[in-house]
Amino acid sequence: KNGFLNMRRVCDKIDKKIKHTTHLTTLNKVKRQYRVDCNRETQRTKKQQQVKDIHLVDKYNYNLNHIVSVIYGFYNNIPPVLIGHVNNLRVIPKIDNIKKGSSVDFNCVDKDLFKGYL
Repeated sequence: KNGFLNMRRVCDKIDKKIKHTTHLTTLNKVKRQYRVDCNRETQRTKKQQQVKDIHLVDKYNYNLNHIVSVIYGFYNNIPPVLIGHVNNLRVIPKIDNIKKGSSVDFNCVDKDLFKGYL
């Protein structure tokens, strides 16, 4: 009987680990797809040449920056079309973009665009 209870505990631990791993795998797939969707919207906006100073990107140590970051958008259920919107994009020096990381610059956010999300 004691051996059965120990085996049962081991099986329960394995089940929990499998469920946790499956959840993480699903979350990563969803996160990856969200990032792809945001990149698609951003590229579309970039091709339409709507972003001010877009010509500086890739040539002069400037980056195209999302004011509301992609990862913040993912965790707060913000549609990719808003993350890639021209009012959420800006060109900033590469070093400033690295410092910003995945944070949100709330001073620059278009509050009308993100109404109900922030």
